[in-house]
Amino acid sequence: MSRYFVDISYNGTNYFGYQFQTKQVSVQETLEKALSVFLKLEIKTTGSSRTDAGVHALHNVCHFDIERELDVDQVIFKLNKILPHDIVCNDLYKVEDDKHARYTANHRKYVYKIHTKKDAFSANKSYFFKYGKLNINAINNAIKILMQYNEFDCFCKLHGDNKTTICDIMAADWKVLEDGKYEFHIQSNRFLRGMVRAIVGTLILVGREKLSLEAFKALIEDKDMSKADFSPPGHGLYLVEVAY
Repeated sequence: MSRYFVDISYNGTNYFGYQFQTKQVSVQETLEKALSVFLKLEIKTTGSSRTDAGVHALHNVCHFDIERELDVDQVIFKLNKILPHDIVCNDLYKVEDDKHARYTANHRKYVYKIHTKKDAFSANKSYFFKYGKLNINAINNAIKILMQYNEFDCFCKLHGDNKTTICDIMAADWKVLEDGKYEFHIQSNRFLRGMVRAIVGTLILVGREKLSLEAFKALIEDKDMSKADFSPPGHGLYLVEVAY
């Protein structure tokens, strides 16, 4: 039995997330169908990250097992011909049998994109924030508070399958770009369901001066998800790296 990792990119606009859904089109289902067509047997994959509906990925990784050696270059070429235009196979490579796309990942990186001026070319690719200027100094101070903790019940959606809410956030940064654009970068060993969007939404509350730094700290310590803001849309979020 041989195990292969697949590195894919996708525009999540037309998909109900990465993970297989019974009544909705997912990235996983679309990828598995393409692999099964080319390899002429049923292929099931295991993904590294379960991105939500509308979320994009520059790099997401999954693995599958097969009882033969593959011509990697041929599979990549043929797979990209079968896959729709909004999913791309970047790479495919053989790994050790015990290497797991989800459980052996060292860290994941996400970027959340925001624009404050109406832009036709950013639709479904960035969050159009139209509520005025943000206090960037307050946001950066809130990020410093965030980095002091590792238990994030307050930033986790209900009904997830997480056995623990402990995450090791290695880096977080709110970047101010040109022409009224922002990016939030975050790296952690793992992420909870809805975690990045909840952090972004709550940081925006701080930036709008609707949530004080003391209240931001308190909601983390009190594990109070009712005070967090989960509203930022999925289309502003990008999975940019899964490292092993």
